[in-house]
Amino acid sequence: MLQLNLDDIEPACVTRMEKKRLLYIFLKKKKRQPLRYAIAAIFLSTGIGSSVMFISPTITSQIPVVQNIVDYF
Repeated sequence: MLQLNLDDIEPACVTRMEKKRLLYIFLKKKKRQPLRYAIAAIFLSTGIGSSVMFISPTITSQIPVVQNIVDYF
């Protein structure tokens, strides 16, 4: 593949449909899914926030609901 000479390759006949299909494939942009990133960010922030609440007793002592949960465990 590294020693491929482009001058030795003969051109092939291609129809308009094949040209359009190839252009569509090569120029098509990937669709990003912002919803997937938003869900991942929500899960990460929830996980980090809950772990901080359980780790730090001074923060949990200020929030009664979280203090009851920590006391239970």
